[in-house]
Amino acid sequence: MNFPGFPPQAISFLRGLKRNNRREWFQARKHVYDGSVKQPMVALISALFENMMDFAPDYVGEPERTIYRFADILVEDVLVIELKCAERLSNEHTAQCLNYLRASGRTLCLLVNFQKPKVEWTRIVHGFPIPEPVDAPPLAG
Repeated sequence: MNFPGFPPQAISFLRGLKRNNRREWFQARKHVYDGSVKQPMVALISALFENMMDFAPDYVGEPERTIYRFADILVEDVLVIELKCAERLSNEHTAQCLNYLRASGRTLCLLVNFQKPKVEWTRIVHGFPIPEPVDAPPLAG
């Protein structure tokens, strides 16, 4: 497969997104993203995967899903670990982890911040079913 590159509209879109990183701005321009950024990115990944089949077939996946996989570490194909070096963990970091979980179909993420001498971390669970309470037998008295 041949990758023709990204059109100039992709760079304009990404520069605009950098200045206006808000959902409303993105939604109004989603068609530009789909045609100028996402579609060429899928083509690039498809071209890479085609070449990788010869030497690393285990790493080849579905291009549409692969473009959203940017987690730092994946443990035993279950636990996503996202590493940060920020003044403090924020709602944006949590949202990023939730997006990883949604895109990958996984349920557990560990968000770790190494900025300060004492490591800060939080566990994020998405879509985990809440078990029904089990009726306990009466206590012998």
